[in-house]
Amino acid sequence: MTLSPKHDDRLLTMYRHFARVLGGVVSLLGLSLCIGRLSDISLLSTVSGGTGVTFLLTGLAAMLLASPPSTLCKVTGRGLALAAGALSILNAAHWFFHCELISDLADLPWLPVEAQSLLVQSQNDSVQMALIAVSLMLLHVPVLRKTPQVGAADLPVILAALISLMTLLGLIFGVPNFCMFVSCLRISWLGGIGFALLCLALVFGTTDRGIFTMLSRIDGGGVLARRLLPAVVVLPLALGWLRMQGQTLHAFDGETGLAIMIVSMITLTVVIIWSTSWSLGQADMARQLALANLEQSEKRARMIVQQAIDAFIAIDSRGTIRDWNFRAEETFGWLREDAIGKEPANTFVPKGETTLDYLLATDEATAPNKPLETLMLHKEGHTFPAELSLFTVVVDNEKIRCAFVRDITERKELEERLRDFYSTVAHELRSPLTSIRCCLSMVKQFDSEMPDTMREGLVVADSSVGRLMRLINDLLDVKRIEEGKLELELEHIDSITLVMQAADELRGMASNCDVELIPVVDREAVVLADSDRVMQVLTNLISNAIKYSPAESHVVIKTGQGAEGFLRFSVIDSGPGIPVDQLHKLFTRFGQTTQKNERRVASSGLGLIISKSIVEQHGGKIGLETVPGEGCTFWFDLPVVPAASLIVHMDKQIETVSSV
Repeated sequence: MTLSPKHDDRLLTMYRHFARVLGGVVSLLGLSLCIGRLSDISLLSTVSGGTGVTFLLTGLAAMLLASPPSTLCKVTGRGLALAAGALSILNAAHWFFHCELISDLADLPWLPVEAQSLLVQSQNDSVQMALIAVSLMLLHVPVLRKTPQVGAADLPVILAALISLMTLLGLIFGVPNFCMFVSCLRISWLGGIGFALLCLALVFGTTDRGIFTMLSRIDGGGVLARRLLPAVVVLPLALGWLRMQGQTLHAFDGETGLAIMIVSMITLTVVIIWSTSWSLGQADMARQLALANLEQSEKRARMIVQQAIDAFIAIDSRGTIRDWNFRAEETFGWLREDAIGKEPANTFVPKGETTLDYLLATDEATAPNKPLETLMLHKEGHTFPAELSLFTVVVDNEKIRCAFVRDITERKELEERLRDFYSTVAHELRSPLTSIRCCLSMVKQFDSEMPDTMREGLVVADSSVGRLMRLINDLLDVKRIEEGKLELELEHIDSITLVMQAADELRGMASNCDVELIPVVDREAVVLADSDRVMQVLTNLISNAIKYSPAESHVVIKTGQGAEGFLRFSVIDSGPGIPVDQLHKLFTRFGQTTQKNERRVASSGLGLIISKSIVEQHGGKIGLETVPGEGCTFWFDLPVVPAASLIVHMDKQIETVSSV
């Protein structure tokens, strides 16, 4: 695994801004030199006209190439650099190879005499500008695609910067022979400053690629480069210039000036190195503290994973097992040291399990609350059912596939026993109870000949059998719901018919409890529903309301406006309401509140969860509103049949009747 250096985006943006600013300054300097040459201004005529033109071209090119990436800026910038490079190369060929192409261009009859001077450069300027132009054309181009850290512009930029530095040193220290091809005393300060600014613009423009990327790195090397490189370059130049000024003003002689410069350089260098070392030490201490905190965090995470109740497996990008906790050893039979480094197919993935192979090889994750049920392979060779939760994490730029695995063998066995229990309920209990109820119905025909005690016992037996039948039916409904086998026979039903039918069915129960049922129709509509199942929901809610309502009270069965496109059915009782701390028990299997109903009638605790499933399968919602001490309102929404669909349905019915 290799780590690539990270760069500070803020610094990169700042460097590009500096490159654009320096390019703009150089282009303005070049324009001023051209104007000075054409207007014969002595101060601006110290630099050759060709150098002024190339300053203008290369300054604009540096601005464009340091701008946000775009094809237009790139092509235009390199075109300007190419023009400046061609002019400089022609001048260099004239000086070194006696090529007269530049003279022929200057002698063109249509070229004004004033403009002829704008084509000529000195020896030193032509070489330096050719290197700068080549650097601009090669900006952001890697030497090899596999080594983007080495830029094609690096070498010409370094050579141009070295020539510029030698020129500045020759000018500052007054050394005639320090420049390459001409005496430093014949070089203008404006030309030396212009070349220095251009080299700085090139350095700032290549901080995202090549060797100058060190200036934008956020590590210790980057900090050291940003602090020491400017000092190493600027400090000798500044102190040397001050020494020469002091000697020119006769403030001290040459030996004294040299001694002062050396002492100043040593002092300032020590200060810079000391401050840099202190800063790097502080940064290193912060890094060590962060590493210590990270190690502690990793230890805690590792301990949590190791002590997890589920088996944990981590697979690296090469497809081999990277982590294996204690629970995985118990689940799969492989010790950690034996499992690490193996492939999943050789440890826990059964042969032919293509879905699991695919999931382990991709970045897909299982839903947060919906783990994947699959078969896993034990070390001994047998398979077992398991729940698998998959997710991906990135560690050190490497994708790690992680999985929590839970052995669900016991749960599957329990589910199988539960299915057997349901089958027993359906066949071994329901059939005898049906026979008993039929016999009780036959015996009821002779109730006039029975003693009162026998008649009362018959009523109790019939009621008990009915309660057992309802409990069995509820259990079977719950089984169908859990298996997704609850089927609906949808039809168009009038809401008033549903309300009145439910009220009529439970009016006897309400009368026995001295409770009045009051149907209220605020909105009439046709719903698309299974009439038997909706009646099951209504009768469950109404019977509950009757149970919890006191004598001489009433229960309201109401239809009204629900959410948009839905009709709301509401059952409002006059009972004690439901305490807030008991609400979480509702709509759960066997969920019952601790509050006793008025009639002390036993309940299975399955009615509300069945009602919820029926309503949701219709595409609706169910809920309640309650105020302790003031009663409770249970409601559910069913989708309303649109008027257009209802008209089409009625037309089909009319056609059917007409055909008959």
